[in-house]
Amino acid sequence: MLTPHRRFTAGLRFAWNVTLLLLLSVGCSRKEVPYQPVAEAEPVEPFERYEQVVLTQSEQDELLRAVRTVLGHPYVWGGDTVTNGFDCSGLIQWAYRELGVHQFRNGEAVYPEIAAHELYQYNTLPLDDIHAARTGDFVFFDVNGDGRITHNALLDHVDERGQVWVYDAYSVAGAVVHRTVEDFWNKGPRFGRPLKTIPRSSAQAIDAPP
Repeated sequence: MLTPHRRFTAGLRFAWNVTLLLLLSVGCSRKEVPYQPVAEAEPVEPFERYEQVVLTQSEQDELLRAVRTVLGHPYVWGGDTVTNGFDCSGLIQWAYRELGVHQFRNGEAVYPEIAAHELYQYNTLPLDDIHAARTGDFVFFDVNGDGRITHNALLDHVDERGQVWVYDAYSVAGAVVHRTVEDFWNKGPRFGRPLKTIPRSSAQAIDAPP
């Protein structure tokens, strides 16, 4: 039989354990509140009023120059401005705007914002492999092997050791960085040339991705 002292001590331990469990459960369930755009993006117009053209090498160079100016800016989920930080697709959106392009295809409509998977699916001319890619091309990652793109980057180069260098807004680093991608070939990389979505004109358009 417990003495009053031992009952008191056991009661304190029980109360402490309950409190600790509550604290842990709150900590595990608490989610970091990311930057959220002010409003959900609305479609600009139907895609049929637009066409897609492959970026030239000089335009890709401009994308890279823009990205280099924000190296070190923080990674923020949903961010696509210098003020609010960048996530992987937000960095590309911002760089496109610096190029004067403000819309992206998503399905049969045109939007001012795009996620990584739709950037790959609707705004990229697929390339067979890295040997067909050039500086400023897109690199996408299907990390889970389920056909869903989870991250995008801009290709810089492949060095003499075979390491792939990219520019991206990288959550692990917490910033926009220039880096080599560890374990690159096990992350489901895919490659593509950037397209720009512009109002229909006499410009030479390509067949839009399905």
